[in-house]
Amino acid sequence: MPDQPTETAGVPETTLNKVLETGAGMTQVKHRKALFPNPQSNNHANAGYACQNFAPTQRICAHLNAFHAYAHDPKRPAVESNHYCAHVNDEVRQCVLYDSAEPGARIIGIGRTPVVRRKEPRTADNEKRN
Repeated sequence: MPDQPTETAGVPETTLNKVLETGAGMTQVKHRKALFPNPQSNNHANAGYACQNFAPTQRICAHLNAFHAYAHDPKRPAVESNHYCAHVNDEVRQCVLYDSAEPGARIIGIGRTPVVRRKEPRTADNEKRN
């Protein structure tokens, strides 16, 4: 697998696209009350105010930066990845992996990981209880 390029192919993001992203961000559910305090009103301007629901990504609660080695090629440099994770349940965490923590980061993977529970250390008190 060749090394990943440092930049994404294509032209840089245009100002128009940045404006559209900002506008789309304003229609996210988290902004609804600030923008449209009375959603029951018959105002056409707020007809689609809830069309951008980002609930799954709003559950992300952890960021982990890690370096991954290539098992099949240990001489190759490790790849840095930024994991943004949410709990699926008490036992499983799912993560979206990005190539950096910067705004223009690219998704390089998706994964599910079991939550590792730390066992209670063995002490004299623990031995007496068991």
